[in-house]
Amino acid sequence: MSKSSVGWDKFAIKAEVHRRGASLTDLGLKNGLAKSSCRSALIIPVPAANRAIAKFIGQTVHDLWPDWYREDGTRILGTGSRPSRTKSQIEQDAA
Repeated sequence: MSKSSVGWDKFAIKAEVHRRGASLTDLGLKNGLAKSSCRSALIIPVPAANRAIAKFIGQTVHDLWPDWYREDGTRILGTGSRPSRTKSQIEQDAA
């Protein structure tokens, strides 16, 4: 897929999962994930759930979410919905 690709939108992914006879909840549970993992994976990166969805519909994670995953399937960091935190911020929160 070319770099100018926008990937699939969440509605198309959900429709394809349903077209193939499953729900996002079922897909999460069948893959040992929380029941909401695959639903969440349509809006924020959830690597295990994103991989489960992609495998189920016969696509790569990059094809579905090119802004989140490279062509080799590795995650592009810093593309989540939460801002990145530094190590010191994490340590402060834990204290």
